[in-house]
Amino acid sequence: MKDELRKQSAVQWLLWTALILALLGSLRHVAHTFTSIDNNVAWGWVQAVAVDAGLFALALGITQRRRLRRSTRWLWVGVGLFSGISIYANLYYGLTFTLNTLPPWMVNTRPYVLAATLPILVLYLAEIVGSDVSYIVKKVEREQRRTEQATQVTEQPASIERARAVHAEMVSSEQDQRRRQVVDILVGAPDIGATELSRQLGVSRTTVYNDLEALTEEGTISKNGQGYRVHERR
Repeated sequence: MKDELRKQSAVQWLLWTALILALLGSLRHVAHTFTSIDNNVAWGWVQAVAVDAGLFALALGITQRRRLRRSTRWLWVGVGLFSGISIYANLYYGLTFTLNTLPPWMVNTRPYVLAATLPILVLYLAEIVGSDVSYIVKKVEREQRRTEQATQVTEQPASIERARAVHAEMVSSEQDQRRRQVVDILVGAPDIGATELSRQLGVSRTTVYNDLEALTEEGTISKNGQGYRVHERR
């Protein structure tokens, strides 16, 4: 495994070395072509770096988008466009030193090609950068929505349990209050029937029987003939 990694590292080092040398060679040719317009060497190199760096960035962008499974169609259009410009500049450099006179088509097209290169490069790369930023923003928003949805799913059972607990507490409180009323009524009217209790309390006879049974089981009341006797006030 380590041997394979070392071999791979050596290959990568050679590839990067070849890439850097190729860029340097191309830069010299492209810079010469741009410099031929106004003989400004510094700005010629700036424009050459812009072209070749843009081409290199597009190539890296294609690799990155492939990993992310994004479309690379428009990046390939840019690669073709700026490769054409670089080839044109390298061809101009080569013909300059191999021919006594440049072909008329190159002399006539040179001002237009070189003048259009940088504006097109700026607009095109700005669009690509904007597209990448938009993709990242949308990805972050999707992740945030997933996180929020996951949080809601996690919190929902807890909210339901809290609601159930509150409801159960309310039911228990109402039940305790009603049973105290039952005891109070039995103190004054120990022979009162379930129907009358149901009417006074505003509940069903089944609820009254359940309350009387619960009070009997806990020892608060006991059956006394047709009525009930209260043992302890609640």
